[in-house]
Amino acid sequence: MRLIERETDALDLSQSGYVLPGKTLILGWTREAVALHDRGRVAARVEGKSSLARIGLAVHVTAPTIHAGFKAPSIQLEIVNHGPLPIKLTPGMPICQLIFEQTLGMPDKVYQGQFMGQTPT
Repeated sequence: MRLIERETDALDLSQSGYVLPGKTLILGWTREAVALHDRGRVAARVEGKSSLARIGLAVHVTAPTIHAGFKAPSIQLEIVNHGPLPIKLTPGMPICQLIFEQTLGMPDKVYQGQFMGQTPT
């Protein structure tokens, strides 16, 4: 996180939105909280919307999986405009979706990684 804080600027886009230039990556946060049961047989994946993918917008570069036991007030997104043209992102715009999946077994241990409880900065 120190690298992110050192190399980036925080912007409040809650009112005006943001025009994401082509070939640019930004970090963003969902408005939705996520809490998957510790001993549940459910995981989830963050996926983009195909309508936006067709113009070059992706919402994750890596790590789309949300493991059993993950709890946080929002999910951080790695938003990339792969296309050559700018894309206007507006507050509340649906740009991703969660795909819930039933797992075949119970996890041996729950998620305890560095992103547990992550909050927007």
